[in-house]
Amino acid sequence: RRINLLPAWGPGGLYFSSQTPEGFFALFRQGRTEPVLQADGLVMGAAFSGSRMAIVLTRDGNSEIYIGSSDGSGLRRLTNDPGADVSPVFSPDGSKIAFVSDRAGGPQVYVMDSGGGGQRRVSFSGSYNTSPTWAPDNQTIAYAGRSGGADIFSVNIGGGSPRRLTEGQG
Repeated sequence: RRINLLPAWGPGGLYFSSQTPEGFFALFRQGRTEPVLQADGLVMGAAFSGSRMAIVLTRDGNSEIYIGSSDGSGLRRLTNDPGADVSPVFSPDGSKIAFVSDRAGGPQVYVMDSGGGGQRRVSFSGSYNTSPTWAPDNQTIAYAGRSGGADIFSVNIGGGSPRRLTEGQG
C-alpha cells in the first residue's frame, strides 16, 4: 500500500525508496521493516560503492547528494546548489560520482570526486540529459539525452564531444 521505487543493490541486499505514512520517502532494505534512513523530506536514489552510500536528501527543501555508510550513518553533504542534484552513481573504482543536476537550466550530467570536490558538467549538448551509467574504464559515461530525439549518448569525462550511440532505433 505504498509507493516503492528506485531499487539499488547494496551491502546485505536490495535497497529501495518507499513512501511513509506521513507522505515522505525513506530508504528501506528488503526484508526489514524499519527504514535504513528516514528524514523530513525525500530520501531517494541510493547508490553504493563497497560500504559507502550516496543518497539524495531534501533536508532543506532542495535535492542534494550526501555520502555516508550504507547503514545511513555519518552522512556528509557533497553538493550545495540551488538546482536539484539527483541520480548519483559511483564509478566502478568508487573514486567518482556521476549525477544529474538542473543547475544550468535543464537536466545535465555532472561528475565529482567521491569526496564532493571537482564538480563539473560533462554533458553539453541536448536539453534533457539523465540516467548516467559508468563504463568499466572509469572514464566513460553513457546517458539518456534529448538532442533532436531521445537517444543514448556517451562522453569521456576527460574531455571530448559526446557520441550518439542510438539514432532512430527502437
